[in-house]
Amino acid sequence: MNVKTYGTEELAELCGIHPETLRKEIRAGRLKAVTFGRVIRISAPEAAAWWAGRGGGQLFDGGAPAKTPDTDREL
Repeated sequence: MNVKTYGTEELAELCGIHPETLRKEIRAGRLKAVTFGRVIRISAPEAAAWWAGRGGGQLFDGGAPAKTPDTDREL
């Protein structure tokens, strides 16, 4: 079973927050992540649970991001 993972930059963009916020949450133990050298990966289920726990609502819908970053919106 393949589980989608996100880097801090990618997940921060989806959530509309700064990547450093994610790194602080990981260091504090509130967000679980896997580190490969300097690369940090966060699983979609972990990200969704963490985001919902912060009151952010549903982050993903059926495995796809529930919202798109502002840069993907049509003008």
